[in-house]
Amino acid sequence: MLQLAQSLSNNQPLLAQAAFSRVGRADPITYARAQVGLAMSLSAQGDDEAALEAFRRADAAAPNQAAFAFTLATHLDGMNRQGEALEILNRPTLNVSGQPPQFRFLRGAVLEKLGRIDEAEAELWAALQAQPNDPTILNYLGYLWVDSGRRVSEGAEMLARAHAARPEDGNIQDSLGWAQFRQGQYDIAVQTLEEAVGKQPGNAEIVDHLGDAYWQVGRRREAEWQWNRVLTLEPDAERRTGVEQKLLRGLPEPTPLSSGGQP
Repeated sequence: MLQLAQSLSNNQPLLAQAAFSRVGRADPITYARAQVGLAMSLSAQGDDEAALEAFRRADAAAPNQAAFAFTLATHLDGMNRQGEALEILNRPTLNVSGQPPQFRFLRGAVLEKLGRIDEAEAELWAALQAQPNDPTILNYLGYLWVDSGRRVSEGAEMLARAHAARPEDGNIQDSLGWAQFRQGQYDIAVQTLEEAVGKQPGNAEIVDHLGDAYWQVGRRREAEWQWNRVLTLEPDAERRTGVEQKLLRGLPEPTPLSSGGQP
């Protein structure tokens, strides 16, 4: 039944969900896999709450299997329920020596969103030591260093490496452009961010960054046009407030930042 459900999942999601739901509990691992399949199908349809319950059933059925706990924590993070995600990631069975780097990366990302920056930095750094060329980890930690002002030049170097490894990724290119902006390299930041917007035209953060860069090179009308466009892209409340303030008062002159040492 599990194989049938998996074969249906791409083209016939409702039939797949019914098949996943019919997989019994006799074999806990098979049942857990079926619940993960059901959860992923539900999530793809936008039903995150129902997906969460299926992920929880998978985790409960196979409590000693770290992979199922990890998928549950990942889903909770995506729902902005970082406190719950961290509780799972900090289980004694998951937070162990030699854990996979993706566990440390997710824990670091969750901690960063909770504002626990020192702990986040330590987890992300550990993940990077295990996978030093991973563009996702390079991007996340590099952006954290740049945006927080902790290690701007080192973060910018990491973001350049991430972009070189994945040049088609608009989010990584945005991070690189923001690093250039934070270093006062406004002209090159404009070019980098224009390309990033071309790759991710509906991303409110990237559009916002391009507006900032335009403002700093004196292209004020284009900056205001980009900021107005941000407001059409369903930004979060904090970004919306920030953009509205910029449209009223313009952008204060930023202070280019310099770097510190290794963590």
